[in-house]
Amino acid sequence: MKPVRGCVGILAAALVALGLGGQAMGSAASRPRCPTGGKVLLRTASLRVYSVDGIGRACLFSSGRPYGLSGEDESFGEEEGKEFPLIAAAGPMVAAWIEGFYDPNFSEVFMRVINLRTRMLVRAVPYYTQPDVLRVAARSGAVVLGFIGCDQEGARRTSSRCDPSTIYAADGPAFDPRTSPYESDFPSEEPHRIAAGFDLDVTSLRITGRTVSWLDGGKRRTYMLPPARYPGEARCASRDRVLVRGPELLVTVAKKGYVACRYADGRRYVLGGEGTHRGLGHPVVIAGSMVAATIAGASLGTERIRVWDVQGRRLLRQVEPREYAAFGVAAGTGWLAVMTEGCTPPLENPRPDLVCEPTKVLVSDDQLPATTSRVRAPTGELREVAAGAGIDPESLQIVGQTVTWTDLGVRQHYMLGTANRPAAMTRSGSPHEG
Repeated sequence: MKPVRGCVGILAAALVALGLGGQAMGSAASRPRCPTGGKVLLRTASLRVYSVDGIGRACLFSSGRPYGLSGEDESFGEEEGKEFPLIAAAGPMVAAWIEGFYDPNFSEVFMRVINLRTRMLVRAVPYYTQPDVLRVAARSGAVVLGFIGCDQEGARRTSSRCDPSTIYAADGPAFDPRTSPYESDFPSEEPHRIAAGFDLDVTSLRITGRTVSWLDGGKRRTYMLPPARYPGEARCASRDRVLVRGPELLVTVAKKGYVACRYADGRRYVLGGEGTHRGLGHPVVIAGSMVAATIAGASLGTERIRVWDVQGRRLLRQVEPREYAAFGVAAGTGWLAVMTEGCTPPLENPRPDLVCEPTKVLVSDDQLPATTSRVRAPTGELREVAAGAGIDPESLQIVGQTVTWTDLGVRQHYMLGTANRPAAMTRSGSPHEG
């Protein structure tokens, strides 16, 4: 070891003689360091989140540059009696709930996700009910929210007011400053539900890479977050705001309305229409090369749901539901499923004369004449396949050609393309078992 020490000493002396040693030590000493003051709210191996006089700040250790998470008209919600702030961090991403006082009559609460490495806004999520668990993905900035429900066994057998535990994800396209240079121009992203159940353990929620995992009845369930970019997606790059992305195509919104683009050839297909939406889910749904979207109806206050085959570049069908909570489309066929939201009757109804409409599952899977029109489509028939006060209006899913939903905690299904009512009602894991 002595010869090595000697070599190190000779090398150090040479560096000092050349003036390089001082520069190396000086660069390390001059590297910015994160502030150490303020009230520490969260600290990870990569960053530090803190507040100074109620203003939220975060600092990435690798850069040493603090970033303001809230402004002068915003609060980190540290007033007495409030449960804010709710913060999560992973890698360079920070997600935090913010309360904004932009109007003297009311305050607005939302969640802001910031990438501290690029110092850019990634997404904004509206606030309805504060989640019990918050997680953020390190690469995409997608957030997952967990809400603890009740554990009453009676809720499985009755339509009582016991809500199950739920998990929501906000994993849509990230904020792009080229399309919306100001945060006020960026619409809030509505989270979509990925799991619900009375045996769901929200505290077990984890994000590893793109995999979201949790325990449901002691079994590990998973959900895959979308990748940062699908293969071939660069062919569809534009300055239009991306509404929804899928493995085969994406849909943007422009002055001409909805525009779809397939990754395989980069060709754009103008769907058109004035978009409108009053449901619980997303106004645009993708399945394979099929796109279903809500369009303003001919009369004021009405809506239509249209289905396009982007690969075949044709309009397949449209339906005009009187009301709806969510809808889905089947890949390959373009068949539709629509969920209407009813009411849940109270355990003791003080007004038996009032009619409480149940939640309904409607499908449009009739055979329609082929058309090549982009603006006119045959109107499909909506058939009722299930109804009940215990149906969860946010549980609608289409897997292949099978429509699934939850009724009093039990998973039900209906095979599209058949004229009969559901013959078999089965329990199933949702969405996947790991």
